[in-house]
Amino acid sequence: MDREFCRLRCLLCETTGKNLFATTRKTMKKTMILALALTVAATAEAQDKTKGDPLGGRTFVYGEDVRLPRQININPTDSRPLEEILTAELRGTGISYRITNSHILLLRQKETVTVYGYVIDAESKESLIGANLYAPLSQNGANTNPFGHYSLTLPAGEVQLRTSYVGYSTDSRIINLAHDTLITIALKPRTELAEVVVLSDRPETGVTSTRSGAVTVPIQQIMRTPSLLGEADVLKALQLQPGVQGTAAGQSSLSVRGGDADQNLFLLDGMLLYNVEHVFGFESVFMPDAVKHVDFFRSSFPARYGGRLSSVTDVRTKDGDMQKYHGTFSIGLLSSHLSLEGPIVKDRTSFIVSARRSYLDVFLNMSDIELEKLALYFYDVNAKINHKLSDSDRLYLSFFRGRDVLAATDKSESYGDIDFNTLSRTSMDVRWGNSLVHLRWNHIFSPKLFANVAVGYNNFALKNTGKTRYEMSKDGSVLESQKFDLRFKSGIDDLSATFDLDYHPQPQHHIRMGAQYTLHNFRPEIQSAAQFSSAVGKPDATDNYKSDNGTIRAHESALYFEDDMSLGEMWQLSAGLRAGLFATDGKSFPALEPRLSASRVLGEGIRAKAAYSIMHQYVHKLQTSAVASPSDLWVPVTKDMKPMSAQQFSLGMACDRVQGWEFTADAFYKDMRNVVDFIDGVAFRGNTKGWEEKIATGRGRSYGLELSVNKTAGKTTGMMNYTLAHSTRRYPDGRINNGRWFPCRYDRRHVVHALIQHQLTPRIDINASWEFMSGALATIAKQQSAYIKPDGEIFDEIYISGRNNYRMEPTHRLDIGINFHRQKRHGERIWNVSIMNLYNHRNADILFAEIETETTGVNPDGSPIFKTRRVLKKYTIIPIIPSVSYTYKF
Repeated sequence: MDREFCRLRCLLCETTGKNLFATTRKTMKKTMILALALTVAATAEAQDKTKGDPLGGRTFVYGEDVRLPRQININPTDSRPLEEILTAELRGTGISYRITNSHILLLRQKETVTVYGYVIDAESKESLIGANLYAPLSQNGANTNPFGHYSLTLPAGEVQLRTSYVGYSTDSRIINLAHDTLITIALKPRTELAEVVVLSDRPETGVTSTRSGAVTVPIQQIMRTPSLLGEADVLKALQLQPGVQGTAAGQSSLSVRGGDADQNLFLLDGMLLYNVEHVFGFESVFMPDAVKHVDFFRSSFPARYGGRLSSVTDVRTKDGDMQKYHGTFSIGLLSSHLSLEGPIVKDRTSFIVSARRSYLDVFLNMSDIELEKLALYFYDVNAKINHKLSDSDRLYLSFFRGRDVLAATDKSESYGDIDFNTLSRTSMDVRWGNSLVHLRWNHIFSPKLFANVAVGYNNFALKNTGKTRYEMSKDGSVLESQKFDLRFKSGIDDLSATFDLDYHPQPQHHIRMGAQYTLHNFRPEIQSAAQFSSAVGKPDATDNYKSDNGTIRAHESALYFEDDMSLGEMWQLSAGLRAGLFATDGKSFPALEPRLSASRVLGEGIRAKAAYSIMHQYVHKLQTSAVASPSDLWVPVTKDMKPMSAQQFSLGMACDRVQGWEFTADAFYKDMRNVVDFIDGVAFRGNTKGWEEKIATGRGRSYGLELSVNKTAGKTTGMMNYTLAHSTRRYPDGRINNGRWFPCRYDRRHVVHALIQHQLTPRIDINASWEFMSGALATIAKQQSAYIKPDGEIFDEIYISGRNNYRMEPTHRLDIGINFHRQKRHGERIWNVSIMNLYNHRNADILFAEIETETTGVNPDGSPIFKTRRVLKKYTIIPIIPSVSYTYKF
């Protein structure tokens, strides 16, 4: 009886359009009798007007508020689908319908209103990105944008609104909507993380989104992923995603679906970062203490992103607590961190400042190195001010600066005759990194229209200074001196402006549109040298040299439009178009980039996805080696070199039918044009002069299959990914590999990543990650021949069969970390113990060819006979490395 009562109550809710869930049996009697009478009358009328059964045995059900302005006629011989017939007959009547197995429900289309505003943390007033809002009765939902804003159109009247976010208690409220209403929803944090069911109908990432290859990486997962020397790293966590790998062992740079490291777009609060690596690539510039949200796209790119071929990483930082002061301090073997946030004016203005510095130079100077001075460190400073002008206006001022420093001074002093001595000193100082400042204004123009306006300045700079001093003196008098100064500078300055609009015209549509402009000033390099010498009895000599390639100015602009829409209950579609223009060197490069993603519900919790994207890239990174180096330089396209482009297809399945589990499968094909590489026998060595003559342009293609399993709830969470992929390149002009196809440097056929995070007790959590990859590629000589010249000299010649012609053995590694938490009187203390490469597997990370010499006999004159041979030596970058760190949150 209870089950039947609930069924009739749901049917009456749909029929009358009213919320009857709180109604008792006694008060529902009249409503039930009326609805049943209307059902009988509608059924009799339908049977009298038609012959046969054109409605499939269904009867009409409607309430008192349904008034048809005209008679509806359904021809029994009409072969059109029932949905098409009803849509045509009811068009313009103000009546909608819903088809069930037994009934056709006629509903009066109610007046709609829009509820809009921000979702924030109840304690800190921090905006929450990607929070989900859902109205169960109307089955409409929305999610907050990168600024925490939402807009949801609902039927007027009494509605239930549920808001949820990972790590927060769900907010459920009944609101009476008579007109457009601005509501700021504050969610309360909770210490115990339970599964959150995503109910929004259009999230941009995850298994329930329209897009494939789009994920939001939880900050908690980033903080707990084991990494080098216990340093949590955003990019190291991204390397665990399917289709992603590091470019070299221990490196934070990414290769995504066979792409090069410079084909990835990195954004910090919407601003482009050129250099995202510290310590020659072993640490990223993103400080986890300052990060709030990370979105990662490896396909299905939204139209608002452009300029790179392979991936987009959009990192958003915290806004600052508007209620109270608190912070974090941590110290590890590599660096120390300090973060502080709090209100400037309570509920109106807040700030956050995060900083860190490494101290590898401190340990090196304590060792027995024979240098007068050595500095090798990096530092980052991230700051933001957040001001609430009104309920509709917010202002943000952001600042970031990150630098690497490598400096050394060597001094030597020697004595010849008793009266003479010489003194020489050589020093070098290399500094490189990013600086950016960013001003952003958010404004709500109307309940359905949100705007973001931003201007910013971004700078990447490299400065290398070398000095040599030589002095010879006698009895305290300088007899001869020499000075040599060498300076090298390069960099990029960007001035940018962005205008974005979020528009929600209907619950079925979420429209984004905007314009972007960047003025690039590339300074490839400025070199200068000055030499001065003087000696007693000789005139002074001065020699100066300067080489300046000048500033290359470029204009980059784009217009974009994208619409995330629902086409009924089964289909979701995201369609976008980006129109870009890059102008430099007296030539313009226009480009149209369509983006299309579709998703169809196949069953409960099962979706099929397909996507197509075109991307263009207008800058290249000239790289000196496999690891990040300060001498790597960014250069733009020229009038003789076309931009790189890529089109990517993907087809996949996603399933979250099993509670607490997510399963995805994606097949992809990526075709790249005008990709660049150095020609055979040539490499870049820090000078861009004539760089176009040192490279070739060609074609690349990558294809593969990605499988992923994620456990999202319970004391044990984690994921396991498997990627089967193939990536090749070809340069038809014959200057690389004789114009033949060859595997690209990041081609690894099999890649497996696994991450397990277990809450052992309320105070102890254990985290482990394991990876397995097919061996890396190298170019080596497999044959060596010896020739005897007429004069008797022996000449050796080596033969290289092709680019990347040797594959090393597979690599695998297990990393583990344990966190010990303890709540203190004024905060929380966390000890972390980590071990990289737990079972100390000696991976072949680097391969060198060395010449070994051995004695094979003795000549008649007694001299030894030597035999040389070329052998391969492998080196491991990361052996077993233990570490410990301490964190205090106050």
